[in-house]
Amino acid sequence: MAQRAVGGSADPVASARPPALQGGGVFDAVPAQVPRARRALTSALRRWHVDEDDVHTAQLIVCELLSNAIRYGSGPTMDLDVRLDETYIRLAVRNRHARPRRLPRSNGPPEDSECGRGLRLIEALAAEWGSRPLAGELLVWATIARADPGRRGDGDDRAGTRR
Repeated sequence: MAQRAVGGSADPVASARPPALQGGGVFDAVPAQVPRARRALTSALRRWHVDEDDVHTAQLIVCELLSNAIRYGSGPTMDLDVRLDETYIRLAVRNRHARPRRLPRSNGPPEDSECGRGLRLIEALAAEWGSRPLAGELLVWATIARADPGRRGDGDDRAGTRR
């Protein structure tokens, strides 16, 4: 079951033990940048030898996080942070200079709505997720439990061996 935390120190990207690998990038907060960010994420995860199911899960979650940052944020750019350790993939999107009207929450759309199900998707796929306002920014994050936690995923040939 996904757990959601708002406020406090519930930022797993900042509070987790140092990750084995780290990546990401800065993207303009426009819809055309979502595929570019997804490609960058996919490239990094595959380079790190992450299980393909986890790559697909991360792609879905990042697309939702970025789309929400664009739709509900007001900042000109957004940061994507990807961290990988032996057991988790941690994804975070920070909308710079954001003035969110409200924090993201998974309350579900009306039955006839064509959108509004993204956070429910994240809730279903992530081990945990949450959001918190920062000084002039909004951070939304999700943590994925790796399907094959025995792989180091650091690009080393030894990383492909199962323990």
